[in-house]
Amino acid sequence: MRKGVSALGLILGLFLFLVLVGLIYELQGGLLRATRGSVEDALNKTDQPIPVLNNLPSQTGNPLILPPSGDIDWNQEPKLDSLSREKKINAQKIVDLAKEEGVSPLLMVALAQQESSFLHTVNGQVRDSGVGGSKGILQVTANTAYGQHAPLEYEGTSTGCYSLMSCSSANPCPCKDLDYCEIEGNIRCGIRIFKDKMRVMQDDQRYENSVRKNCKIQPYTDQYLSYKGDLVKKALRYYNGLGCDGPVINADENYVERIIQRAQNFR
Repeated sequence: MRKGVSALGLILGLFLFLVLVGLIYELQGGLLRATRGSVEDALNKTDQPIPVLNNLPSQTGNPLILPPSGDIDWNQEPKLDSLSREKKINAQKIVDLAKEEGVSPLLMVALAQQESSFLHTVNGQVRDSGVGGSKGILQVTANTAYGQHAPLEYEGTSTGCYSLMSCSSANPCPCKDLDYCEIEGNIRCGIRIFKDKMRVMQDDQRYENSVRKNCKIQPYTDQYLSYKGDLVKKALRYYNGLGCDGPVINADENYVERIIQRAQNFR
């Protein structure tokens, strides 16, 4: 009789063990399915904005997703069909290099049209605005390319437009080793300077402090401050200058609005 009870207990115990194993397996499977579903749901939520990283890409091949400015999606491809042959060739170079440098081609095309109408040279000479030594298709200056203490005497020499200085954290050189009198070097240099402007102006408070220090004339102060919260507009304002005293400061107070309109025309 004891042997029968022992055998029955053993069988019952084995049965309960198998049931318990089955429940554990099912529970694990459910948790995995739930976790996978949550991950897939998160990945499929494309309506959520992609945040701009604090460390903006400084090397090629790193795409930068920009938030829109009003109804302008900076991440769409610009349409160049309305341009003449020469300007279209130069504009396409900007598109290609902007993609390599990881910034919006639409934004850079609009910027170049405002700065130079896509003309890198005039009568065989590198386009020079005569304002602050700005040169080329993106109107790059020695100061913005190589730091505020860059010497100017090497510009236009047979060695090209390079910096003769050493770069450091105190004197960053976004255009190191680029000849900004050559069209590709000028485009890359202008793009890198603009990305550096975005990096510097990400913080709204820093932008506001800079505006109030450099522009003390109404209604321009309020106009500049209205760009807060829009990284592209703040960087465009900084690219042209934060001053608002007209020719004295070499700033176009409506520069941002002009580029926004040009971008509209390339959509």
